[in-house]
Amino acid sequence: MTKPDTIKLGYLDGLRGVAAFWVVLGHAAMLSGLSFPFWAHPLFAVDLFMMISGFLMYYHCALRANDEPMTAPKSWLIFWTRRFFRIAPVYYLALFVFILAGPTLGTFRDDIATLVPDMGGHPERFNDQSLDNIFTHVTFLFGLSPYYHHRTMVPDWSIGLEMQFYAALPFILLLAARFGLIATGIILCGLASLMWVIAPDFLASFTMPAFLLLKINLFVTGMLIAAGLFCAPHQVWRFALAALIFAIIPLDDWQGVKHAAIPVLLAGGFIALALHTRLPLIPSFTHRLLDAMSRQMGRGVLHYMGETSYSVYLLHLFIMTPVAGLMATQFGADWPAFMRFALCLAVVIPVSYGLGFVLLHMVERPGIALGRSIIKKLKSNHAA
Repeated sequence: MTKPDTIKLGYLDGLRGVAAFWVVLGHAAMLSGLSFPFWAHPLFAVDLFMMISGFLMYYHCALRANDEPMTAPKSWLIFWTRRFFRIAPVYYLALFVFILAGPTLGTFRDDIATLVPDMGGHPERFNDQSLDNIFTHVTFLFGLSPYYHHRTMVPDWSIGLEMQFYAALPFILLLAARFGLIATGIILCGLASLMWVIAPDFLASFTMPAFLLLKINLFVTGMLIAAGLFCAPHQVWRFALAALIFAIIPLDDWQGVKHAAIPVLLAGGFIALALHTRLPLIPSFTHRLLDAMSRQMGRGVLHYMGETSYSVYLLHLFIMTPVAGLMATQFGADWPAFMRFALCLAVVIPVSYGLGFVLLHMVERPGIALGRSIIKKLKSNHAA
């Protein structure tokens, strides 16, 4: 494995920011009853988040391979500690807020359903304040259960999915060290396909793809893109093409060409930003264009959106649901869906991103710093 040259990953800020904003747009369209092609499907934005996660996990593990080899169990503990303190602090805050405010938010959701009937139902997502539900979410076990995986108003099914990926990553990397990353991806997707044969009712009972094998291909897609930064030059195209192939595999469901095409387009754009300097046969004009795009995606508004994307993703529905509910009761059908959608965004965007800025500095970064201090102690204890 070769070490990459000086690599700037600023474009990841832009990709994260776009993905979070896509989720906000999609939920606003859904709660307003607006048919909004492409953007009204926030699940595709979560697909992009999964590719980014796979990319970053492989990238950082490769950079730390000498100091924290993933063949050593002590490195697993360090890795899991680092990821827990990155994910858990804001998530626990969001979980507390939504569990506490669930019944009230459910009332607003009932108001929305008077205009948008598809938004009705699912009272358990608002009203289940049981210790069992709280326990499965605090321990991140909810993603393994069809019953609990989508039982709060937090859009956390993907967070449980992330934690499953983190738990499995050391073992995925051990397989990759033995068989190669592409072969490992084939093995994992083969296991997912086999599970559809062995336990189809179990997998089909997940209303959201919260079980790791339903989305493992997208994490592998991101890992393959990252591997393209470390491999020999003549292997870059092989990893890029493999990433595109894994992106198209329908492990969760099959909704026709559109469902398959969008993850491939997302993966293609990701590959272009990450690997354009290493891919041969790319015209110099295209190199310059992609370099400029990559730099701009790590600056200004897009940088800010990327930095706040995690908090915005977790908490935007806490603001959006009351806003959409009040619009439904105050304006009703007198306002067309597009006007309700626009007004909803006009309120939700500044409040959500302002809250995201506060949480970034008061919760996310202190949580990351706490994780680093614990990791420092783990390393010093091991050295001693």
